[in-house]
Amino acid sequence: MGGLFLAFAPITWSQATITEVYAPGLAVLGLLSRLLLQWVHRPRQWLLFAAGLTCGLGFGVLPQIVLAVPGALFLLYRQKDLRCLPNAQLWRRFSPFLFGTIISLTVFVYLPVRASAYPLVNWGDPSTPDRFWAVVTAAQYHQYAALLTPGQWVERLFDSLIQLKQALSWSGLGLAGLGGYTLWRGNRAILTYLLSLAGLTLLFRTSYPAMGNIVYLLPVVYSLAILAGLGVAALLAMARSHLGRSGVALLGFSFLITLGIRVAVIAPQLDMSQDDQAARFGQRIFAALPSEAIVVSNRDETTFSLWYRQALGERPDVIVVDKRLLAYEWYRHHLQQRHPNLNLSGDVSRLPQPVYFLTGPPGEEKLSLKNNLWSK
Repeated sequence: MGGLFLAFAPITWSQATITEVYAPGLAVLGLLSRLLLQWVHRPRQWLLFAAGLTCGLGFGVLPQIVLAVPGALFLLYRQKDLRCLPNAQLWRRFSPFLFGTIISLTVFVYLPVRASAYPLVNWGDPSTPDRFWAVVTAAQYHQYAALLTPGQWVERLFDSLIQLKQALSWSGLGLAGLGGYTLWRGNRAILTYLLSLAGLTLLFRTSYPAMGNIVYLLPVVYSLAILAGLGVAALLAMARSHLGRSGVALLGFSFLITLGIRVAVIAPQLDMSQDDQAARFGQRIFAALPSEAIVVSNRDETTFSLWYRQALGERPDVIVVDKRLLAYEWYRHHLQQRHPNLNLSGDVSRLPQPVYFLTGPPGEEKLSLKNNLWSK
């Protein structure tokens, strides 16, 4: 039931049907938690090593997974058989997790290796130590962290709570509260792990006002869904003790009916099976461009759609330029390496290729042939 609450949350569902890092990141987080909780019940060194590998690889997929680390370390420390050990032995018991994490972080070596070939999309161009570090630490996005006033921060905190209510419904949140109470009485270290992950994630989403940041709440939804599953288990146990098997069946059936109604309401809103707008857009624009053209875009939707079509092998003769990214040195360097004859400053009318600008509101973009300066 906890898994169904998670799967049918609109935030989860919306990310499961698009090409983004958040659904794979959620899968990695689930595996990390599974390994840690399995270790709690059956302490095995290989489980800690596997958890470390998962954590490091997860950081390569979605850096936000680092928010699970404080709770994970507390969970490991709180085990009774660890706390009674001398410090040296304690370090040896923790070392499989740390060693696995360090080994899996070598996945980042792929970045400069691939960047050295100057692929079609080379975000951040991590071919030098400075650019590599900027990509790994997401330096390009640090500016968003200092944009909020205290009033805006509080407003975003309340918005986050509203989003969680919409994700799990009042019934899901109520069951999560019951599950939290159950864990408080049974295993407070596990409860601390889940609440630490949820709290740090909530703080991160509230403090980081990037576009589309609702998806940052996924780890919170994940933690609450686990607690909701425990709440369901507690209710079923009470139903069994007071009403017998028939009570358990009736209660379980009512839960499934409730989720079924929720799916019927949400599914039409999240159904993207007929959404081919991005594909049609790329085909339409490339069909309208002459040979050896340059097309200038200034939005993610248009830039990424054209990059995707080119990654499939379409119109390799066309140069796609994202006007916003020209402000970054790494992007100008990348363009110069892939297109040495492309002049990024001065009058574009002197370029041998025709230059087209994508203009118009979203969904109604048009191509305009222009001979003005790049800066305009």
